[in-house]
Amino acid sequence: MDKLLGIGDNVVDVFVERGKMYPGGNALNVSVYGKMLGAETGYFGYFGNDRYGTLNRRVLGEVGVDCSRCRIMEGESGYTRVKVENGERVIASANQGGALKRQNWDLGPEDLAYIKDYKVVYSGLNSYIEPRLKQIRESAAVLAYDFSNRFTEQYLQEICPSCDVACISAGHLSREDTCRILHKMADFGTVLAVGTRGKDGIILYWRGRFYDGKAETASIKDTMGAGDAYLAALLTDLFLRKGHLPKDCLDDAIPEAMAYAAAFAAEICGLEGAFGYGENVGDPKEAHGGKYERLLRRQEQNK
Repeated sequence: MDKLLGIGDNVVDVFVERGKMYPGGNALNVSVYGKMLGAETGYFGYFGNDRYGTLNRRVLGEVGVDCSRCRIMEGESGYTRVKVENGERVIASANQGGALKRQNWDLGPEDLAYIKDYKVVYSGLNSYIEPRLKQIRESAAVLAYDFSNRFTEQYLQEICPSCDVACISAGHLSREDTCRILHKMADFGTVLAVGTRGKDGIILYWRGRFYDGKAETASIKDTMGAGDAYLAALLTDLFLRKGHLPKDCLDDAIPEAMAYAAAFAAEICGLEGAFGYGENVGDPKEAHGGKYERLLRRQEQNK
């Protein structure tokens, strides 16, 4: 089996009610999920020199994901603070990647050689890596990109020509609108376009045809990482296990890969956090984040 690389963001998801924090981030998740599926995987990104960065680095080592090209940055790692309201996961606050926003992703010859050693390379919206995608594309046999919920026509037109596979989070869209956007992504240059729609399933567009896939919803404990798990399994099955390239997939390979991906995403939903490895936060101020920050500001103003 060839190799898969996640390049971009890593964060820590802090669950307020649980008082626990879990490693995560789209690119980190995909590299871990690929490893869980039996692939050799790597992660290339920046870790903050803080407790969150230390957690993510340690867990990647324990899982067996290569991070030999990773860098340590001065400043805070990315985090989200998560609450559960009426059974639904809600992002209460986030620092939008922390110090990652200030990095320029200067990729040297050794970095590009490292990337070239992987058949499938994944990145996404939260990685702030758009200026380097063309460089990465030249080194990757298959480049996948997750637009998440940002898919304005301008952004799609900018990014899609560099992507073989592109994904959007379309749970808030009708099937008709999802199909329209996937078709547009293909018009802009993406070979295989994917729209994840939560419990309403998945729509995939390839070579003029739409494929519908069901979402498996049994034994859901935590939906954190479900979309990343689906995409990681789809990439692993089509391009690593079966050995296809995006333009030469067989028609029957796509429904098989979609079913494989849905089953794996459902398995991940049975874990806490994106893939487990939770730790107690310790300091309740960390868990509650913005609430305490606002309280402290108020106290300062009242002095």
